[in-house]
Amino acid sequence: MKAFFPILFVVLLWTCFSEFSGAQNPVLIPPADAASARSLLVEAQNLFDSAKYDFAEQRSELAYHFFKVKPGISADLAEAGYLLGQALHKQERYLEAKPIFEEAIDAWAIAHPVGSVEETKTRVALGITLLQLEDVNGSIAQGQKAIAILDRLSLENCYERIAANRLIGRSLYSTGEYNKAIPYYEEALKRASVLFGAETTEMARMMIYLGHCYNYTGFQERSMAILERALAIQQKKTIPNQEEIAGTYMALGSCQQTLKKYENALAYYEKAVELRLKINSPRLAYAYSKMGQICLENLDYGKSLDYFQKESEVLTFHKLVNGSTYAFNCRDFGLAYLGLKEYEKSIQWLEKARLLFQGPDQAENSGMGMGLDQCYIVFHIGRAKSASGAYEEALQLFLENQKMLHRLFDSEYPLLYESNAEIAHTYAQLYLKTKQDSFLTQSRAYFRLAKKGVESQLHNEIYQGSERMVLADARSYFERAIGTELLYLNNHPDDPEALENAWQFSEAMHSYLLFSSTQEANARHFAGIPDSELSRDSLLREDITSLEKKRQSLIEHGYELTDSLVLVLSIQISAKKEAAQQLHTFFEKRFPDYFCLKYENQTSSLAKTQKLLSSKQTLLEYFTGDSSIFVFIVQREDSRVFELPRDFPLDDWIKQLREGISNYYTAKQKEPGQYEKTVHQYADAAQKLYEKLIAPIADSLTPEIIIVPGDGIANLPFEALLSAAPKDVGNFNTYPFVVRQHSVQYAYSATMLHQMSDRTHLRTPSGELLAFAPFFEEDTASLALRLQRDDAIRLGFSALPFSGEEVFRAKKRCLEPSKVLTGKVATKQKFLEMAGQFKVLHLATHGKANHLAGDFSFLAFASEDGKTENGLLSVGELYNLSLNADLVLLSACETGIGEQQRGEGVVSLARAFAFAGAKSIVASLWSVNDKSTMQVMDNFYAGIKSGQSKNIALANAKLEYLAQNPGLASHPFFWAGFVGVGDLGQIKN
Repeated sequence: MKAFFPILFVVLLWTCFSEFSGAQNPVLIPPADAASARSLLVEAQNLFDSAKYDFAEQRSELAYHFFKVKPGISADLAEAGYLLGQALHKQERYLEAKPIFEEAIDAWAIAHPVGSVEETKTRVALGITLLQLEDVNGSIAQGQKAIAILDRLSLENCYERIAANRLIGRSLYSTGEYNKAIPYYEEALKRASVLFGAETTEMARMMIYLGHCYNYTGFQERSMAILERALAIQQKKTIPNQEEIAGTYMALGSCQQTLKKYENALAYYEKAVELRLKINSPRLAYAYSKMGQICLENLDYGKSLDYFQKESEVLTFHKLVNGSTYAFNCRDFGLAYLGLKEYEKSIQWLEKARLLFQGPDQAENSGMGMGLDQCYIVFHIGRAKSASGAYEEALQLFLENQKMLHRLFDSEYPLLYESNAEIAHTYAQLYLKTKQDSFLTQSRAYFRLAKKGVESQLHNEIYQGSERMVLADARSYFERAIGTELLYLNNHPDDPEALENAWQFSEAMHSYLLFSSTQEANARHFAGIPDSELSRDSLLREDITSLEKKRQSLIEHGYELTDSLVLVLSIQISAKKEAAQQLHTFFEKRFPDYFCLKYENQTSSLAKTQKLLSSKQTLLEYFTGDSSIFVFIVQREDSRVFELPRDFPLDDWIKQLREGISNYYTAKQKEPGQYEKTVHQYADAAQKLYEKLIAPIADSLTPEIIIVPGDGIANLPFEALLSAAPKDVGNFNTYPFVVRQHSVQYAYSATMLHQMSDRTHLRTPSGELLAFAPFFEEDTASLALRLQRDDAIRLGFSALPFSGEEVFRAKKRCLEPSKVLTGKVATKQKFLEMAGQFKVLHLATHGKANHLAGDFSFLAFASEDGKTENGLLSVGELYNLSLNADLVLLSACETGIGEQQRGEGVVSLARAFAFAGAKSIVASLWSVNDKSTMQVMDNFYAGIKSGQSKNIALANAKLEYLAQNPGLASHPFFWAGFVGVGDLGQIKN
């Protein structure tokens, strides 16, 4: 009896299942008339909408065959063919779907000779199928024909036009023609916004593709703006698609990586990895690939190989070790081995990637399907061949790379500069091998083409972030170009053109960003633009800065870049930036002088720079390359260039010097023996750096030196270097500091030195000195504190007992009218209101460099509402000021240093004051001592009052301090931190 119940249960279950199956899939009878055929189409549509594509196929196919043999009902045939084709497409039976769609299109054309919406829908569906069959030209043609029909029908904002534009954009994207895809995606999104109003998930998908297009064509900031909008839409879904969100994280990480913001990039990639591990996605391989590429860019080739091995393991697990997906993994291994200088392995992996990208039928392809990926594989094989000494083969590969770029883009495509630079380098290597002058001539010509390509890309960029990236990538090419001009100069030592060419490569790298941005600021003020329009521009800039500060504050409080609050601010920032860009475009079209002034950014020639110098001055411009440091020595009557081998740990020695100077005095707890250790550390590094950077050219130097530092040495105080070992390390009176032989001043570039010297202010300041000391209180408690705090450091937000005396002494040295504000009345708002009215600005306060995000370095003031954060003046806010100052003196901590960015130098408070209009700035390189700062500043003002130029007054102030404070107080920590930048001539009364 017990066995009966399981048997009965099985019988009943089978009976129910059979009845259910019969209800779902009854025996289908071909339709007897048109009405029953149309009824089948209604059933097919319902099944299709329920994703039951096989059942939809059965019903639509019966209707399709019925209408096909019935004359005169072409519209029904077309509808049946469209639905059948869609059902086949959804089942990935593309070859079967294609002729069905084509027949449906013919039927629609018979039913509606002028064209119809239904025909456009079918053409788009056919285009999508053709794209799956890799017929890109056919896909694009269907999209274009669909748009032509809609134009004839005068249908603008309809779903079919959106779909047709999206189809063409997706087709162009698939070939790597990203620049051509952009306008189609933009058009689709614009019309979708009108049609749907609120942003939809379908729009988010289009945004992601558009974001990729912007990223791949160099518009990273714009890419991030659209991708952040897409992410915000995705996050609003109740059950988010994990893979789609991971893809958006990856796209945002790619933008950050391109901009060299590696920490942000890794944060996005790690979130993508987290999601893809949960769903066991094969696209996890791509995340590991991108993380490995960051290691490549940081020259950590061993770690990159670890990531690429993980990438390979994911692909193997998912059985994806063939085709283009695996080609990327082969490429990654090839690039890692190229970095490790294992050229044979590199070429093997890259060739394997090339074959996989190419595919069995690629030789017959017209070139549309190759894309940038295969193009760059050829480029990297050329690099590996050149590095291994196979120069002729490398040249052929670079030329092939250029032909591929021409097919994909046009002759003006800016990234051609990379292959031009590699061709130039290869010709230089051939010259070294053969000593044939023709190779050197070719090398110089191609490097000049490369420079034009870099300039073209810089001028075509919309956002500054991309410009920084371009310069960072171009630096190694410019290093090679300067070296090639030196090769030529060895044979033609008196050729002024070769020296000028080398100089222009260096100046372009040093000057572009700051000079172009200050030119834009000048253009706004001197191009006749009405005040009302300038006010709109200023308000937009202020809004952007305010929003960026709020976003940065959230990030510093632990919010992630993908948090909804951060995303809302990012989207608002992007909208404001877009509005600002549109306004600037209006300025360019409406006010011709604005355009001319903005783009009149010719770098200074050697001859022009020489005229700027007196007979006592030498300008030293350092170009810091990977293997060489080039020093341009420019004097009134002569110019030359030296190549110094970078065969020493420059970064480590500078770090040792700075730590040796400041670590003991800024340490919260002093360790036994720490003072002696740091003094020896400083003395050793200071002597070694002098031997490498100054000694080879010391005989050429005049009493006054102007230094344009290269990448990596912007935070180096040259006046504190030692020309020999001190006779007694414990006695600073025996130290041969450079400041004892030379006055030292600094410039961002020779071009910026020119601009700051020739700067014409918007108006003549009415006041002489405006000084702020917000952390000084005039009371007896403060005076008592001063006696206890002779060693106070301007670090944190503690009281600065000597800052008050410092600014009042400055006031005594200056002419009237002068103004000093201290304590609670020295507010940020007062500074913003008054700063443009004075010739000299003196800020004795706290400051802090942000080494990760330079625009958020700040100076601290009192705040009107008592909230500390409302008293912080950031670099970003300084960009919005218009100053008329001859001198800005930043008597605070770390005002001359900031975020290091290759190709730009340092994003610092001093740089921001230069942008805002100051002719010269005196700033600090580390957290300075309160009392010694007061003494150095007083000596400096005394020199200024006596008529000395600012550079001489600053050098003498330091020498006088050394004379006045023998012994331990002569440690460079107390006097060497302040450096002068810009026009350090006399202050003009």
